[in-house]
Amino acid sequence: MPERSSHAKVAVFDALEDQQQLTTATLRVLGCRVHPLNPGDNGLQEVVDQLEREGPFDVVLWDLPHALRAPCEEFGHLYRRGAFASSGVVVTTTDPGRLQPMLDEWAGDLAMLARPYSFTALMRAVNTGRAAGERAGAIADRHADLAAYRLAQVAAV
Repeated sequence: MPERSSHAKVAVFDALEDQQQLTTATLRVLGCRVHPLNPGDNGLQEVVDQLEREGPFDVVLWDLPHALRAPCEEFGHLYRRGAFASSGVVVTTTDPGRLQPMLDEWAGDLAMLARPYSFTALMRAVNTGRAAGERAGAIADRHADLAAYRLAQVAAV
């Protein structure tokens, strides 16, 4: 039996509705609090709105099924915009060999999970993503503390 996630809050995006439902149900059985992300009529902007409205998330699980440039570039744009700023990110794909170079262009801290995957591999990826998100949050907190300290120094002068 795979390790449980200690109730990680996970957002799931998959363009294939059946696959998203399966992943969502699996994560719930494994103890996660899951929020499926749905593009609706507004496309990816609706997904960003859901991330902001329902977040923060411990992990965002995002499926890029093929190394097709358009979906990868949309994901990369969201990533660079900071849509996943306080979350660990796990990208699932059926084509990890072709996708990895594209992901490396954006950031080395993305976790990747090749499809098909086992329950154990899924939970390992969620836990890895969660740890990465916690590190990113700690770094952001240190940067905010440093900025506040510098502002206080300037105000004292």
